[in-house]
Amino acid sequence: MNYNLRQLVTTIDKDDGKLLNTLIQLKVVNLNDAVKEVLETKSARHIYNFAYYIKRSPKKELAKALIATKNAEYIYSFARDIKGAPIKELAEAEMKTGSAEYIYYFASYIQGAPIKELAEAIIATNNYEYIYYFADVVEGASAYINKSAAQTKYMDSTSIYEADISTLTDEEKLNYLIKLYQKNDFETIRNNRELFKELFEETQGLSRK
Repeated sequence: MNYNLRQLVTTIDKDDGKLLNTLIQLKVVNLNDAVKEVLETKSARHIYNFAYYIKRSPKKELAKALIATKNAEYIYSFARDIKGAPIKELAEAEMKTGSAEYIYYFASYIQGAPIKELAEAIIATNNYEYIYYFADVVEGASAYINKSAAQTKYMDSTSIYEADISTLTDEEKLNYLIKLYQKNDFETIRNNRELFKELFEETQGLSRK
């Protein structure tokens, strides 16, 4: 390990890579040596930053090293932010992480993402919250996930005594109200009367337009 070079490659985000890019351009630092140094860190954050900030950095080689870290967040971020990123390989790696949250993000925001395979992967996580989000938001998801069934499982998996009603969408709030009624939980309905009342006032307002 070259201590001075290691310092440069692990702090490039502090100046958006300007120093290291300049030193590479002036041939004070060899790009290949810098790449080798950052790969040896085996740090998802440092590898991502290097690919993001350093010009002419070998994107596929860096992506391969990043995939090896199995870091769901940075795998998604690399696919989202790095021009020329190998989307297929990154998608496969994201699915292997088993992270429902980032599988959902990958399908939602990465152009060219394999929706069918990602849908299968998110179903395998059994995370009903993100399965529902996937079905609700991702274009083309309806071919692989039944949105209504996903929503029902999500609501059923959420304890009615833990839900923060104020954070629910109108549709979720209505389903939640129905669920409370079915469980004869009139006390919770009564305690949250204003929130539920607001829901119906908004619905009435829309119907008059």
